[in-house]
Amino acid sequence: MDKLIIAATGDVPEESIESLRHDLGHENCHETSSRRMLFSVEPSSFIEIMGSLISWKAILVAPATVFFSTLSKKLAEDLYHNKKILSGAIFLPLLKVVKSIINLIRDTPGNTHIRVKISAPKGVPNPSISFLEEPEEEVAFKLACLYAVAGQIIERLIKVSEKYEGRIMPPVVSVSGKGAVTVRCYAGLENDHIEFTISLLD
Repeated sequence: MDKLIIAATGDVPEESIESLRHDLGHENCHETSSRRMLFSVEPSSFIEIMGSLISWKAILVAPATVFFSTLSKKLAEDLYHNKKILSGAIFLPLLKVVKSIINLIRDTPGNTHIRVKISAPKGVPNPSISFLEEPEEEVAFKLACLYAVAGQIIERLIKVSEKYEGRIMPPVVSVSGKGAVTVRCYAGLENDHIEFTISLLD
């Protein structure tokens, strides 16, 4: 069974990781987490949660599906102002996990951020999105948007990787206030800038 993998820098307390594993569901996570060594003078601490579409499904499929099926163009035009309402009505299954993420950022070292990754096929870097100071409804909104189009993101990245013969840097994901998911990375010997956006309204 596919499960989520949790990794963190050495300064993140083990009890914080265990709390996250509890909120994600022990049945959805690998029993052990890995530690990453950072060598800069003032390293940025992080906690990373990585999983395939299948492993994320148990946590995100319900809110993302409801979100996707209820989203209308009229709602999307004013989506930014409705996220707080949406987070209660649509993202309820996610809120426990999101609260855990917010608490981790608050309780761990001051520059700690949370990085969420969708694992891609071998040879294709994993797309990731990071959170540092966003409120709960923002995190829930962005996670649901990412999951809703994650399959399309992976398909596009596979094509980019094939075009550049696997020479592709790790993609970074951002989500706009209206749910447009943008992926940016560099590829090829000349470090070509790659950018594409997938809208939930497409």
